[in-house]
Amino acid sequence: MAPPRAGQLILLLVPMIVILDYGLRVRSRRLVAAVAASWLLIGPAYLAFTNAFAIGFGFQALFEVWVDSALAGVVILWLACLHALRLQTAGGKKYETQSQS
Repeated sequence: MAPPRAGQLILLLVPMIVILDYGLRVRSRRLVAAVAASWLLIGPAYLAFTNAFAIGFGFQALFEVWVDSALAGVVILWLACLHALRLQTAGGKKYETQSQS
């Protein structure tokens, strides 16, 4: 899997904003932290890797770990989306049982 490029990061900002908004509304620290971590790994951490790689800073073992920072950010965002869906589903079931009473 190729790491995300700048255009792909813009596409990933949409689910980040939606999940962040939902996390703030339901006051879920996990969702907010997951969005922050995914943004840091996809954006600044990967940009720092590409800059360091371009100037030859670092060593091979560091690059092998650092290159996967964007992938880790995407996986964290994906897991945050699944967690938000689980929260939404659980909240919907609670609402249905309360309205039936």
